[in-house]
Amino acid sequence: MLALLPGPRTWAIAVLGCISIIPVLIGPIITGVLVDFGGFTDRTAGLTSGFGAIGSVSIALICALTMHHLPLRRLAMTGLTVAAVSNFGAAFFYSQQEVFYLLRGINAFADGACYAAVMSCFARQEHSERSYGLFMMLQFGLAAVGLYALPTYLPEMNVTQMYLGFATLNLLGVGLAKPRYICVTFISGR
Repeated sequence: MLALLPGPRTWAIAVLGCISIIPVLIGPIITGVLVDFGGFTDRTAGLTSGFGAIGSVSIALICALTMHHLPLRRLAMTGLTVAAVSNFGAAFFYSQQEVFYLLRGINAFADGACYAAVMSCFARQEHSERSYGLFMMLQFGLAAVGLYALPTYLPEMNVTQMYLGFATLNLLGVGLAKPRYICVTFISGR
């Protein structure tokens, strides 16, 4: 039975993928924090998701057209680094909505680049269906835990804390994707 479980590299890349898709997984929490603690209206908080979708669609199109020529590890690390910087900026510029929306679009573009690298890595694995299955299980599991735990245990989490938390996760992902760590072969697509 244990032989059917994916190895550590697959787990590492699944975690990277989950880090890059957290804004989608816990979108209702983000909207609630923006409304409750950021002074956003329902409409302006919803626009945050809209700008995120625009960034995600844009990078998905670019990656679909060029994926076979992209270095996956570099794409994932660059995406996570840019996402960390944009999340850091969003933590402090959320009151300037034009800047905030731009940062959220950049973040979605960057997170989408990492997500595309993850999906391409899964497709290149010998047992890609197991890798993808693990990834889906981890996504839904983390979403369930996040949607329950964040409002339960961190009910006073404000906008700055939320986006600094996202930036921290992105930086942890960069560390996970570095060549000397366990997922180097996996990230490079070999």
